[in-house]
Amino acid sequence: MSQTLKCLNNLPLLGNSVAPPLVVGQTYLEIRRHTCHNCGQEHIDVGLKSSYNYISCYTCKEHLPDVKTHWCHPSRFENV
Repeated sequence: MSQTLKCLNNLPLLGNSVAPPLVVGQTYLEIRRHTCHNCGQEHIDVGLKSSYNYISCYTCKEHLPDVKTHWCHPSRFENV
């Protein structure tokens, strides 16, 4: 079931140089979640398209599936 999420953080996470193109305060509809096979960290798809060759897990750096999706760390959102 999709959730409505409000963005709290659109800055690069510590140690990263890029961030998803989110707008703080804007709401997004969760489309799907992916759980990292290596470490179990969840990632959220809110419909952002990636222009990068890959998006990696913040926790373990494993490359995430579907290179056209800009996956987001759940710490960037709160449930609405």
